[in-house]
Amino acid sequence: MRTRAARRIRSPLGPLFTLFMGLTLGFSVAWALSSSAYAYEVWITDQSDTGKESGGVLYIYDGAQLAANPAGAKPTVMMDLAGDVNKLCEEATKKPVRRPHMLFFTKDQSHIIVSFLSGHVLFMDAATKKPEACLSMGKNVHAAWPTPNQKMAIAANMADKKFIRIWTDYKDHKFTFDESKDVMALGAMESPERPDTAPVCPITEDSSKFAFITLRGGGLIVTDVTETPMKVLATLDNKQVHPAGCGGIQVGKTMYINSGGGWPVGVDPQGRAAAGWGVTVGLPHTVFVRPDGTLASHQLGELTQASLQRQLAAITP
Repeated sequence: MRTRAARRIRSPLGPLFTLFMGLTLGFSVAWALSSSAYAYEVWITDQSDTGKESGGVLYIYDGAQLAANPAGAKPTVMMDLAGDVNKLCEEATKKPVRRPHMLFFTKDQSHIIVSFLSGHVLFMDAATKKPEACLSMGKNVHAAWPTPNQKMAIAANMADKKFIRIWTDYKDHKFTFDESKDVMALGAMESPERPDTAPVCPITEDSSKFAFITLRGGGLIVTDVTETPMKVLATLDNKQVHPAGCGGIQVGKTMYINSGGGWPVGVDPQGRAAAGWGVTVGLPHTVFVRPDGTLASHQLGELTQASLQRQLAAITP
C-alpha cells in the first residue's frame, strides 16, 4: 500500500507517545520479497475449506527459494488444517476450525499464533510446526497479536465486538483466559463518533502495557492490558482515525497506526478484467490501472520503491 496523506495528532497518553495516522490509498496485488543474508521462511494461509465447512491450508516457503524464483517456488510444508489442527481444536472447543485469517510470530520467533474466523486462536511451535493449544474466543477472531514480552496475546472478536486478553506461557505450553476478567465488551462504547466498535487489529507498544485497538467504524481505543480489569485510558473518534485500520508499528516514542481501510472491491467472476489487463497466475504480478479502468502497465517479479513511484507518477492525474 502507499500512503496518500498522514497527520500527526496529540497522543491520548500525554508526552509518552505521539500517534501518526496514515490514510491508505491503493494496494498491490502481490508482496515483493528480496534476498537476505540469513535464512527465513514465508508462511501463508489459504482460507478455502479443505473439510466439511472446516479447514484451510498453511503454506510454508523457503524464503530464499521464493525470492529467487517466485513463480516456480514450491512450498516446503503444505499443512491441511482440517487434519491434526482441526482435531485438536474440536476436542478443545467442540467446534471445527475454519477460515485461517491472520498469523503472527512471537518476538523470539519460537511460536506462531493463527487466528480463525471460526473464533479459534491456535498456538503452534514454529520449529516443529506442531499445534500446542487451541482456544475459542466466540463467534470469530480477526487477529490475535502476541505482546513483545510474550506474556499475553490480545485478540479481536469482531462479530461479538469484544477485545480479549490471553495469558501465554510458551515455556510450559499454557494458554488461558478468564471470561470474567480478560474480556472487554466494546459495544457499549459506541457513539456517533465511534459508530461501530468492532475491534480490527489490536497491537501493543514495546512495553506490552498499552494496547491500541483500531475499530471497524473508525476511531481508536487505548487500554492498559496489564490491569485487571483492563482499563480504557483514552479514545479517539472516527475523524481522527478513519475506519477499518489494521496494523501499526512503534518507532521510538511514536506509534504509527494504519487507518482508512475498507476500499471497494471489484468483482470479476468471468475473469474478463483480469484477462484484459494480462494478469497471469504467476506471482508476484503488479498491475497499474488508469482511473478510467484501462491498463497502463504491469510488472512481474519484485517491485522496488523506485519502480512503484515511477509507475504511480505516470498514472496519477
